[in-house]
Amino acid sequence: METQEVLIEKAKDILQDFGREFFEETFKVYTPHKIKELDIDKFNFDAWEVVVQVPDEQFGGQSPYFIFFEEDTLEPFMFHDGGAEGRTPDLEILKKNGKYVIGEEWKRETGE
Repeated sequence: METQEVLIEKAKDILQDFGREFFEETFKVYTPHKIKELDIDKFNFDAWEVVVQVPDEQFGGQSPYFIFFEEDTLEPFMFHDGGAEGRTPDLEILKKNGKYVIGEEWKRETGE
């Protein structure tokens, strides 16, 4: 299976484990190279990004849901739900008992 297909399947597992509805035909995968090229690289390591549209819980319609994966392991580590009500911080993705769960707020490493 191609890397992009693997990431989309993992993203679907995450969304299902979180109980989050999503729009099936809206998945987009960004390579580590593309993330750097678009200057949206937020990490001090290479990462893949999967973006999918989810129902917007506050305003209706659709909003983007971002899931980030480490390049070397293809394991998810952070997400941002653009469709959740109120302030939506970047949150950790953890795996417990074979299911993905929401962790604490993602803390960016600074070079200080």
